[in-house]
Parts: sequence; C-alpha cells; structure tokens
Amino acid sequence: MIQGFLVGAALRQFTRPQRVVGWLILIAALFGIALLFRFVNGEMSREDAYNQLSSLLVYRLLMLAAALFSTAVLTQEIDQKTIVYWVTRPVPRSSLILSRMLAAAIATAVLTTLAGMTVSLAVFQGQFLSNEFFWRDLKSFAMGSAAYIVLFTLFSLWINRAMIVDLLFAFGWESMVANMAGNIYKISIFSYLKAIAEKPNSGSAGALGALAGERSIEHIAASTGWIVLGVFVVVGSWLAAWWFSTHSYLPREDAE
Repeated sequence: MIQGFLVGAALRQFTRPQRVVGWLILIAALFGIALLFRFVNGEMSREDAYNQLSSLLVYRLLMLAAALFSTAVLTQEIDQKTIVYWVTRPVPRSSLILSRMLAAAIATAVLTTLAGMTVSLAVFQGQFLSNEFFWRDLKSFAMGSAAYIVLFTLFSLWINRAMIVDLLFAFGWESMVANMAGNIYKISIFSYLKAIAEKPNSGSAGALGALAGERSIEHIAASTGWIVLGVFVVVGSWLAAWWFSTHSYLPREDAE
C-alpha cells in the first residue's frame, strides 16, 4: 500500500502541468517533422519511413525523457535541499528510491508512447493504428524506459552533475556504438531495444542512417533482448536500492 502511495506521489510530482506542456509541445514538433520527412521522401514506403523516424526521433525522445526524469528521482532533491526531509520519512530508503524509479519509468513510457503514436499518425495518417511496427515498439518503449531510468539513476548515485553523462551516453554512445563493427554493439541498450521491437536492420548509409543506428546489419534475437535488459533492470534496481540505503546524501551547497 505504501509503495502505491509513493509511486502516485512521485508521478504527480514528475507530471506537473508546467512539465507536461513542454513535452506536449515537443511531441507536436515531432508530428511536424514526420510530416515533412514523409513529404520529402515520398518514394519511401510508410513502413520504412516510420522505422527510420522511430529510431531517429522517438527513441531519442525516450532517452531524453529518461535522462530528465531520472534527475527527479534523486538529483533534484539534493539540489533543492529537500533530501533531508525525504530520507527522514519512516519508510525504508530502498522503497523510496524504487518507487520513484518506477514512477519515472512510467512517465517516460507514457510520453514515448504518445510520441510513437504521433509519428505513426503523421506517416500512416488515418491508418496509423494498423501500423504493426508501432505495436512492436510499445514493448520496447516499456523496457527501454525501465532500462534507461535504472542506468541514469545509477549515474546520479555515483556522479555529481550526472545529467551531462546521461546526455553524452544517450546522444553520443548510443548513436556511435550501434554503427561500430564487431561485437561492441552488444553493450548498447538501444541495440537490445531494436531487437525487442524486431526492427529490420537495413544497413542504410548516410547521416540519417548513422543517427538512427541503422548502418549495422548485425542481428540480436528478440528473446536475447528481453533476457539481457530484464536482468539489467532487476540487478540495476537492486544495486540502486542497496547503494542509496548504505550511503549518505546531503543537500548540495553549491546548487544555485
């Protein structure tokens, strides 16, 4: 019961109107970009257009949302000097951080789902619900939200100003590794998310192909994606809960 209350309270904090409005504006911008992309690349099939836009835009929004919501799990409490009140509640620290991580993952998944639906609407128009690739992506959005929230929360537990590391990982590492030769792509979360969504590997060249992580033609089985990320989420969540329970976190005096 207390966990449900904690998750609900965190969700209300993470989805305050002023925050939601900004995300809705960004999602509306994705709709316009997808329409323009479809107009410029009229010869491309709707399925190929959606898959490239999904990898290029929607999954990047997922990573950005996870990076921002993960700061609300702990870092904002430290910066705003409310961490003392938070950790002195009569609730185990592990329950506090796991509840907030779950709320952040839910908020990230919902926003990403809206973004994916918006891009599907722009590409498929009235038939957007018949887009099978969107329904495949839904599974990946949920797992990806959990995986990135766990990873970025761990960064915030270990590193001051973790947001910089989060963004470098999301928009640097995850873009580069997917296009590298050899087996290095296996240490990218995005590679396993593509496997879960059963996205076709086109091996497409060019800047857009690189940004979308489509240059590689390597393949990971969907079952492998589920197992690897599932284990990562469970182990990472336990590690985050243990670390937060056994270390002290005080208000940051240099926060503005």
